[in-house]
Amino acid sequence: MRSLQRLLPIFLTIQILQLLAAIAMATDIRFVTDNDFLGSNETQDDLYTFAVTVEIDKGPLTWTVAENAFTDREAGLRFDETHVTAGRLLPEHWFGRWSVWTEAGVAHVGEGLLGQDIQNAFHELIGSDEVHLDYVDKNSYHARLGVEAGRQNRVSHGLTVGPHLEAHSYVGFKDDALVGFRGRWQPPSTTLNRFEVDVTVGARYSRSSFEPLDNHLERVSEAAQLEISTPGGLVVNWSRNRYGTAREHVSLGFRIGGGESPRRGGPWRELPR
Repeated sequence: MRSLQRLLPIFLTIQILQLLAAIAMATDIRFVTDNDFLGSNETQDDLYTFAVTVEIDKGPLTWTVAENAFTDREAGLRFDETHVTAGRLLPEHWFGRWSVWTEAGVAHVGEGLLGQDIQNAFHELIGSDEVHLDYVDKNSYHARLGVEAGRQNRVSHGLTVGPHLEAHSYVGFKDDALVGFRGRWQPPSTTLNRFEVDVTVGARYSRSSFEPLDNHLERVSEAAQLEISTPGGLVVNWSRNRYGTAREHVSLGFRIGGGESPRRGGPWRELPR
């Protein structure tokens, strides 16, 4: 295990270099920020409080770099989860009508790339008090693995629904899984061919071997997500229990490029072109 821990930072460096190469030749780029500020939560700006995600599509691969910030105001601590992964859809003929997405990469837990400074910059922007907490004494690397599977069935013109399954892991740190149903709607008008409503509802299982985090996770709880994408590239997302803490988050972002995302399009649905 120690030798693996030493190899993971090297693997992370290689992934970052590959990511930079993918950016130079990307066909589609998606940037999203996630925050609990607008959610209906009992407490504000705590636990999984904000995240930044960049997805870059190049050919069959989707590269993702993301950072999730966790704070525990009551305990006076914080940490960040930073990961870089590459993912792709498995060949369609392997699973019949099921679409299966897999991803793998490396994650770092400790003080991240953005961390406390970016959170306080946002607080200054909205006129809120700054948050200054000590980072936990943790600096660990973990393999990051994920799989998503789904099957969409046509209900009406432009609307499909079907079962949806997910499982993700920071190996040796935390795991989560979701079982539910997913519905997607896209209007038939060609002038709105990038407008889409994507809804998922189900139940999420979450656990962590890191006690300061596991103390705040709901082992099993309902989960939901609503995402709206517009032809202009704007992305708006509302979620409940995305991180296993039974809290609400709102995401805002944008998408640029004329390519078709292999993760979000294609065989995940049977919609008219």
